[in-house]
Amino acid sequence: MSYQGIAKELDTIGVSCKKESPIAPYTTFRIGGNADLLCLIDSLPQLHDTILICKKHKIPFKVLGGGSNVLVSDKGFRGVIIINKARGWEILEDTKIPDLKGQTLHRHEAKETVEPLQEGQEKIIVRVASGMKIPALMNTLFTEDISGLELFAGIPATVGGAIYMNMHGAKLFFGDLLAQAQILTVDNEVRNVSQDYFQFDYDYSILHETKETVLSCDLVLTKGQSEDA
Repeated sequence: MSYQGIAKELDTIGVSCKKESPIAPYTTFRIGGNADLLCLIDSLPQLHDTILICKKHKIPFKVLGGGSNVLVSDKGFRGVIIINKARGWEILEDTKIPDLKGQTLHRHEAKETVEPLQEGQEKIIVRVASGMKIPALMNTLFTEDISGLELFAGIPATVGGAIYMNMHGAKLFFGDLLAQAQILTVDNEVRNVSQDYFQFDYDYSILHETKETVLSCDLVLTKGQSEDA
C-alpha cells in the first residue's frame, strides 16, 4: 500500500499525517531530514492502532516522544515517524504499593535513592500516558500536592522516553519510581510488566533490545507536603 493509502487508513482513526514532512521540529537538536510519513498521535488507542497498521502493511516505523537524545540523519527516515502526544494521568486507588529501593543506582553504589516518607506524606500510584512530557506532568501533579519528579525538572522528555533511556536526575533514575508499565509487544499483545522486566541500568532499559512500545506506566510518587519538594 502507498503512503497515501496508509494516511487515509490512519485518518479513519483520527490520526493526522503528513507526507514528506520534516522530523527536525520534533527533536531537541532541530536537525534531520524528512519522514516518508509523519503522524501525530493524541491518545493511547491511536498509538496502539497506528503501530498495528504500520505492522500490517510491513512499513518501518519509529515512535518519538520529546525527541531528546535523538539524532536524525539529513537523509530522513524511510517509513513512518509516530509523534507520541498521548497525555493523561490518574491516581490508582486501593493499589498495593511495591517496595522500590532505587534499583539502578542501588546495584552500582549499594545505596537507596528513593527518599523515605516525611510526616504528613503517603505513597500513591499514578498511572500516566507515555506521551506526557515530564515537566508538564510534574507541574500538574504539584497542583494536586503530589511530588517525586522534581529531580527531573527541565528535562524535555516524555514518560515513554524516560523509561526507554532510564532518565536520571541527580542520584534518582526514572526506573526507580516505576511500579509497572503497560507495553505493546512485538507480537502485538498489550502486557503489564514490572520494574524488573526492564533490566534498568545507566541510560539503558531492555526496550533497546526488544523494540517494544510503552503505552502507559504506574509510578510510585508521594502525596502531601509537596511545597517542601
